[in-house]
Amino acid sequence: MTKSGIPSPTGRSYWNATHVRKLLKNRVYIGEIRYNMTKIVNGKRVQKPEEEWIVVEDAHPPLVDAELFNKAQKKHRQSAQPRTRLEWETSPLAGLIVCATCGKRMVRQATTSSYVKKSGDVSTYTRQILWCPTPGCIGGVKYEAAEEMLLQFLQLLQGIDARQLEVFLQDQLQAKSVSLSNQQIQERLQLIDKQIEALQQRLRFVRQKFEERFYSEEEFLDSKKAILHAIEQKEQLKKLLFQNPCPSHERPGEHDFQQIRKTLSSLVHTYHVLSNQEKNTLLRSMIENASLEITEKGKGKTPSKFNLNITMRVDGILPV
Repeated sequence: MTKSGIPSPTGRSYWNATHVRKLLKNRVYIGEIRYNMTKIVNGKRVQKPEEEWIVVEDAHPPLVDAELFNKAQKKHRQSAQPRTRLEWETSPLAGLIVCATCGKRMVRQATTSSYVKKSGDVSTYTRQILWCPTPGCIGGVKYEAAEEMLLQFLQLLQGIDARQLEVFLQDQLQAKSVSLSNQQIQERLQLIDKQIEALQQRLRFVRQKFEERFYSEEEFLDSKKAILHAIEQKEQLKKLLFQNPCPSHERPGEHDFQQIRKTLSSLVHTYHVLSNQEKNTLLRSMIENASLEITEKGKGKTPSKFNLNITMRVDGILPV
């Protein structure tokens, strides 16, 4: 329904699991209306015992057949376990992968499921997904596939010649310089805009109090002058931010490349014997982030295809 552009019951542009669950469990759709279900206790609404409810069946023509409604309730109860859970413990890619569409950091989700084999034995397996937390965004990809693509990139990087490696690092340094500068500017601009908005709210408050004769005209004019002066200073600071040049970086020397190869080779060969925490620490020391872009949505058992645009933490792999 999100993809179809149908607004949720709360008027939002996207649906979530809570919206769908409430809709499927709402007995109004089978023509039943319930009254007197809650009461206020100490300022809080609590549910009354079920025997006190007033239930009116066939209060209006049903929109959904009762048999179909009951099947949906049974299906919901059966699928209540296992549940998909967000994995809050440190994982190898924690904090590294960002969604190319919305810019948010992608998170690991793990779903544990069970099935019965022909022999009668029960097998349990865990399916891991790297998921964008923004509702209605790109969804997710297989976690292992994203991790493998990251390692393949590092393997490829350690095998290129010195000249190609130098060009690559120069491109990374230049891109990082621009992106960090833009990011810093945007963060400062957002902060200044919030400060200006707060000052404007203060000005509106002072004007309202003056109209209510809470302030004298002299007090109002003094406050107004101080607030407008502060807003002018903030606006001037915004102009200065646009004139701030991007930071520069030195060109990596020829002597760096052998050490870089050794570092990358050590990472690739020791990666699989490390703990998840150690993997994450190692990857974050060399990779700034990786932007994930879905190139083809998955269908059924066919997984989604994607690309990773990787930004290296060049100061992490250059020798000190």
